[in-house]
Amino acid sequence: MMRKKHGMTLIELIAAASIVVMGAIIVIKVEPILYTAKEKIDQSSTCVFLALEKMEDIRGAMLSDFEGDPGTGYAEPETAFLEPNDAYRYTVTDDMDENLKTISVNVWPSDNTDNIFPLSTKIAKRT
Repeated sequence: MMRKKHGMTLIELIAAASIVVMGAIIVIKVEPILYTAKEKIDQSSTCVFLALEKMEDIRGAMLSDFEGDPGTGYAEPETAFLEPNDAYRYTVTDDMDENLKTISVNVWPSDNTDNIFPLSTKIAKRT
C-alpha cells in the first residue's frame, strides 16, 4: 500500500526559504543604487529645464537689445535661481561679438558642482 504525500518535506522548505532570502538580499542591495540613480536623473532633468528656460529669457531680451549691458553683454556671475528652484545655481557667458553672439549657460545643483549642465547657442543680430 502506498501512502499519499501531504505537505512538503523539510528540505523543500529550506530550499524555498533560501530562494526567498536570496531574492530579498538582491533587492536590498540594488535599492540604494536605484535611488541614487533616480536622484541624479532628477537633478539632470531639472538642470536641463532650467538651462533652457534661462536661454529663452536671454533670447527674448536680445530681440529688443542685442548688445545687453555695456561691458558685460548678457554675462552673469554665479547666481541662484528663484524659489522653488533655489537649490540650483547658474552662470551665463557672452563672447561679446557684435553680430553673432555665443551665449553659454551652465546650471548645476548647489550641493553637487560635479553635475554641471552646459548649454550654448549662437544668436545672430537682426537688422
